[in-house]
Amino acid sequence: MASIPEYAELRCVSNFTFLRGASQPEELVARAKQLGYTALTIADECSMAGIVRAHVAAKEHDLKLLVGSQFLVEWGLAAAATTTPFVLTVLACNLHGYGNLCQFITKLRRSSEKGTYQLDISNISGAELEDCVVLASPKRMAEPEQLATVARWLLDHFLGRCWFGVDLLRLLDDEMWLHRLREVSGFSAIPLVAAGDVHFHVRSRKPLQDVLTATRVGRPLTECGLDLQPNAERHLRTRLRLAQRPTRPPCWQRRSTWPRAASSISTSCATSTRMKWCPPARPRPRTCGASPTRAQAGAGPRACRPRSSRKSSTSSNSSAT
Repeated sequence: MASIPEYAELRCVSNFTFLRGASQPEELVARAKQLGYTALTIADECSMAGIVRAHVAAKEHDLKLLVGSQFLVEWGLAAAATTTPFVLTVLACNLHGYGNLCQFITKLRRSSEKGTYQLDISNISGAELEDCVVLASPKRMAEPEQLATVARWLLDHFLGRCWFGVDLLRLLDDEMWLHRLREVSGFSAIPLVAAGDVHFHVRSRKPLQDVLTATRVGRPLTECGLDLQPNAERHLRTRLRLAQRPTRPPCWQRRSTWPRAASSISTSCATSTRMKWCPPARPRPRTCGASPTRAQAGAGPRACRPRSSRKSSTSSNSSAT
């Protein structure tokens, strides 16, 4: 009997992605450890806010944590009619990549209104995100020509460090979507990798996620319609479910490699524990107005003066009396 393949979740948002994520970083890390994941990526939307709490929880549970962020990429007005937006998940491979990713997020936030960001396809370059790997997750309505456009862009900017993220969420068009991704992967040589698009750690958080969606779109819950997620599959699923045989046997042999591919990507990225920044040593500030020179030190309070200065002042006072 074949063993259950290893799996690392590469696309996951926490409640720090405002009105989208329905679970705290600590809950996601604890659940991933319970399910036997080899690694977990906290990739909030254009933010690194959830990394700190996830890092503390990952150290407590001894789980490898990958640092990343995801962005909605637009194609601009010129190509808007022929292309569809896609989600780009960026994972930092080392400390230098982490710095580049943070600088990229800062640039997007400073160029937009507070709480928003706008990312056009012309504002991304491979050199700007050096030492990072990327996962492209196109929208389900993308046609083969549009997928080919995304593939060519990935090869131009992220050659050798790009993947197509596959999220099969038990929808009616899963088989058709998988077929299209396999076709574009075949002619572009960009591999496929499993990515669950996780929004909450357990299935029971789906009602809370629906309330967050209704708040975000500004409509009552009963009027949200297709804005709500169609099911509760965007949670951290068990490795057994991820490796279950689909309807068609030929799909199994290819699909079974996706969890292993996600795990192999995680090995090329450094953990948050190893990406520590040690600030340079700074001179200790002097207190109570004390200064390096004895003359200036004498102007300060008596408790801050050098011992010799205090003795001399005491002896002079006694001689005067």
